Amino acid sequence: MTTVFEIKIWDKKDDNSCFFLLLWDDRRRQLSASLNYCQEIQRCYQRWRQRYTRFYEFTSVKPIGDSGRINPGSGDPCYDLMEAEREFLNAFQRWLGEGEVRKIQQRIRDEFTRVAHLISEDGKGIGTHPSVDIFVACDSIEMERLPWETWELAPEGTPLGRVRIFRSAMDNPDPIACTKPLTACSATPRFFKALGNAHLRKTRILAIFGDDPRLPLQDDWKAVRSLKSIAEVERVTWQPHENHVDIKTKIANAICDQRGWDVLFFAGHSDETTTTGGRLAIAPNISLSISELEEKLTQAREHRLQLAIFNSCSGLSIANSLIKLGLQVIVMREPIRNDVAQSFLQQFCKPLADHRDVYDALLEACQHLQSVEKFAYPSAYLLPSLFNPPGLIPYRIERFDWKKMLQQWLPTRPEAIALGTVLLLSVIPAIQVELLFDIRALVQAVYRNLTNQVPKHTLAPVLLVAIDQESLDQADEAIESTQGKLIDSEYLAKLVRHLYALNAQVIGIYYSRHIYQPRYENLDQAIRSAVEKQNTWFVLATLSCLSVAST
Repeated sequence: MTTVFEIKIWDKKDDNSCFFLLLWDDRRRQLSASLNYCQEIQRCYQRWRQRYTRFYEFTSVKPIGDSGRINPGSGDPCYDLMEAEREFLNAFQRWLGEGEVRKIQQRIRDEFTRVAHLISEDGKGIGTHPSVDIFVACDSIEMERLPWETWELAPEGTPLGRVRIFRSAMDNPDPIACTKPLTACSATPRFFKALGNAHLRKTRILAIFGDDPRLPLQDDWKAVRSLKSIAEVERVTWQPHENHVDIKTKIANAICDQRGWDVLFFAGHSDETTTTGGRLAIAPNISLSISELEEKLTQAREHRLQLAIFNSCSGLSIANSLIKLGLQVIVMREPIRNDVAQSFLQQFCKPLADHRDVYDALLEACQHLQSVEKFAYPSAYLLPSLFNPPGLIPYRIERFDWKKMLQQWLPTRPEAIALGTVLLLSVIPAIQVELLFDIRALVQAVYRNLTNQVPKHTLAPVLLVAIDQESLDQADEAIESTQGKLIDSEYLAKLVRHLYALNAQVIGIYYSRHIYQPRYENLDQAIRSAVEKQNTWFVLATLSCLSVAST
């Protein structure tokens, strides 16, 4: 059982304060609080960032704001950074524990306790654990730089991962507008809906690597390729013969591939921008902005793209741009050294390969940096953030097997009934001869008519000649020895010779009865001559017999 909270934070620079708004129960309930912005937080952040930059030797990183006079430290960069980290986090927790904001913390803890109590009283709740998802959105990038993931909102003794803190986007700059209850449309916009059919085929990952001789990315590619057993992984990178148009076009076309991607991964240099949504360095002296890719990313989202991972520096602008498209986004909020980024990625991919969701994978990778590699990479665990649209379940690579693949081809219940009925009828002889044949003939006739395959003004292949009374009267005048009502064999021989002259291939003569006549030999001779000279077929029939003559 999961309870969802949203926390909106506005930085009101005019009176040097912050306004907090807690929303839950689909925004039908709310709690607000105001808090003076503590200048100590900014000083501690600047001190931590300067020592972080010094330890990781980011000589090109520009200071943010006025850093003032900074204590030079002990001479041990690792010790100095860890000390600055402790001071920064302690000041951050003290600030959030002051005044009205404590009501927000207590409200979340009370809700967690209430849900846990309901589960314990419900017999069906055995094995079920309460959880709380909190989506934090800030209206300024200065507030987003703060480590909101460390906010101590969980009750004492709560297992790690039961209270999950995500980053989100500020959907409205007006605090009053954000208090409006969510409707069916606003709660789950078209882009934000989970893609139900994505698991019916193998997960597809597009990996884009920015090329820089000073930035070896082989280990990044190796980490992503470790997912090949459960996903299709394709790589796009710059080639020496490509100019800026070629590489930008190649990346844009790859992103909006009609087959669709589930995960987009980028490794290389990136940076924050104020107007273009972030910058990606894709090749030597060639950069690509998120705003240039927005249309292609929108198409990719429609083709089921769900997660974007940027294992690169300063990704807050990138995250704010992509979350508005409905994507889950993982970025580093600060500059990150190449070996640290690769260590994070290696640990992050392991839980993903076990089909755990991205929040668990991110949490496990950060725990590894915080504990196992705390002396090698101090403070690195504070950098990653997961941006997620409120209410969207964290992405995971679904298990894929043949049953799921076949499932999409199985007929629905109405289709199965219709198919079974047709198969049953098809084995009944009477149905085969009459119903199914008539249906087939009808379908063929309609098809020929629609496709204009019916020939026009076609001559009939069979000519029927009826010997009527007028013909008999003329025969009586031409042939002196006609025998009353009987058709004289000489008359028939004359007809055969005429048809033979017209090159008739088949001649049929039907008698109502057969009576021998003296001049029958003339008819016999005419028939034999037509058969021998022109290979004409004769069909001679009476009511009592049927005969066929040919060579």
